[in-house]
Amino acid sequence: MSMQQRSDERSMALHRQIAKRLRTDPTLWEIPKRNLAKWKQRRGRLTLAAREWERILNTNTNDGFARCSQFRSPNAKPR
Repeated sequence: MSMQQRSDERSMALHRQIAKRLRTDPTLWEIPKRNLAKWKQRRGRLTLAAREWERILNTNTNDGFARCSQFRSPNAKPR
């Protein structure tokens, strides 16, 4: 596995853990919303992954969180 693939896998695992925590405790939703707003203000834009999180957090739906828990690296092998 290449370094990039390992990095992608770690990122996807982190996204899944964040989604799990947000599903179990919706009071945590404000933390990533504040972080996204701060990043957007500092950088002028968000990365593709951050924009997806922003969309999910703003729609406030269980469907969005269900999709988060399914985040997989494009290079991941099926399990």
